[in-house]
Amino acid sequence: MKKLLYSAAILGFCFLSCKKELTLNPYNALPPSEVFSSDADFQNAINGMYLEMRNSTAYYVGGDNSSFIATNDILTDNVIGFSDGRGTGGQFADWNYDPLTTTTFFVDGYAIIRAANEIIANIGNLPEADSINKNDYLGQALAIRAVVHFDLVRQFGNAYNFASATDLGVPYVTHVPAYTENPPRDLVKNNYDSILVDLNNAVALIQDDAPGRIGKAAVYGYLSRLYLDMSDWSNTIAAATASLNIQSDPGSLNDFPNIWTDQTENGVLFKVKIIQTDQLTPGTSFGQAGKAEQIPTAYLFNLYQSNDVRLNAYFAPISYNGLNINLVIKYISQGAAGDIQNLVDIKLLRVAEVLLNRAEAYANNGQDALALADLDALRSNRYANFASGNETGPALKTAIALERRLELALEGDRFVDLKRKGLGIIRSDVNGGLNSSLVKPWPSQALTMSPGDHRFALPIDQNSINASKGVLLQNPGY
Repeated sequence: MKKLLYSAAILGFCFLSCKKELTLNPYNALPPSEVFSSDADFQNAINGMYLEMRNSTAYYVGGDNSSFIATNDILTDNVIGFSDGRGTGGQFADWNYDPLTTTTFFVDGYAIIRAANEIIANIGNLPEADSINKNDYLGQALAIRAVVHFDLVRQFGNAYNFASATDLGVPYVTHVPAYTENPPRDLVKNNYDSILVDLNNAVALIQDDAPGRIGKAAVYGYLSRLYLDMSDWSNTIAAATASLNIQSDPGSLNDFPNIWTDQTENGVLFKVKIIQTDQLTPGTSFGQAGKAEQIPTAYLFNLYQSNDVRLNAYFAPISYNGLNINLVIKYISQGAAGDIQNLVDIKLLRVAEVLLNRAEAYANNGQDALALADLDALRSNRYANFASGNETGPALKTAIALERRLELALEGDRFVDLKRKGLGIIRSDVNGGLNSSLVKPWPSQALTMSPGDHRFALPIDQNSINASKGVLLQNPGY
């Protein structure tokens, strides 16, 4: 029982929260050397780390709140709030977020990181002879620590390619802080260096892949995402190739719809598994069966061709109070007949993205033939009766960017993708194809976000700033 009490305490930690006493161990807790002493203890800790990834109020899962994944589309020109919805994500949609809007993203992210750091800090307690899984446990924890820091720096820092030598990212926490400790923000460039170290160390340790666990193919995939952010084309290609050498199937025309009802693992490199007993409903950030929260802008929706398998896998036409709208169904149901409503696994990384990462890197590296081959490897599995456009040069880069938007829509990619490319956000009735009779109109100040706007870096949680007693600095403009 004492072990369970201690585990609950360490996994429930909230980084720099206003209730700093939560970081104290219970008065009757066992020391870590006794809690982390067997293979079973570490397996429980690994399970707890993944539990933290789905147990947060608004990070990957979200439920009734706007999740980390949904917010990255709500911030952009991909979706717009439905007029009869509950206003989910309204502050992000209107770009009037403040330092209290991002509390759960920031605090929940560091709760996951702390769970990973508990494993890393205590892995030495497990003798090599006692467990063939020791390296695997350490590799998974290093990978998750890197992935969540990567999430955070892309949200709260400036884009890598546009960050100055003094631009701040997020605290990169590599140990279990004492309750009196207030880690400061590190530089954006240093954050990327640290993420790179953790991912490379992880990939050398992780043993294999398993559903709901991060494996080698996924770590290489995250490395390709990291290098793409850095415009390091050669290393993007190398990392993506290593991932694709392990798993290269992006999901066929027949399989693809089954990805979104969890009837196949094909094409999925890493996901947060949600089960019925969790009582979590991540799909509600976009809508529920028959009721929309966010609907695709007409501009995005009209980019999908009638022979594109993604059209019916991502959206379904419904009538609500006499309005004909397109409901986002990407996260709305699980089961062969979609019979488990509002519950579905969260896909964090897929083979399709890795193919697109490599295609973009090849195109920017002057290797058009290889870029086209990767692009067509994806398109042939998305369009019925596909015929290659044989694009080259600028047309090829445009085609890759289009497929990235179509493939990764509603998966938390759009905002950070625009940000890394130095592009702004344009929302208008003309360019966005928005129908104001069906949706809640955006306020005038939320129509255009220029490249470099301070709002591309979200505000640091004010509760964490207050708790840090001035150590944690706010982003400019807030």
